[in-house]
Amino acid sequence: MKKNTFLKLGFGVLLSASIVSCENETSNEQELNSQLIPEKIISLDKAIAEYNNFYHTRIAPFEGKANTNQTRAVWFDMKSLESHLNKINVVANQNNIAVTGISISLL
Repeated sequence: MKKNTFLKLGFGVLLSASIVSCENETSNEQELNSQLIPEKIISLDKAIAEYNNFYHTRIAPFEGKANTNQTRAVWFDMKSLESHLNKINVVANQNNIAVTGISISLL
């Protein structure tokens, strides 16, 4: 009889200790999650919209048009490349266009 009571008491203490431990883990996880999330993160909806926009404007137009057999490595000497970039800047300035980057697709 004493052995049964002792086992029940021990099991009760063990169970209550594990419940308290689980509660502490949950609060620790919440604290950790709140520390890991950046302040200026975009929403999931905006991220999906941005990805879809990127896919439809940058990737989809070239799908099926180029494969590894059709792509080629191209070399430009620095003088002609700089000359071409300067020409782009001149034309952009004449038309009040800010050049923020250049995309080059070789098909």
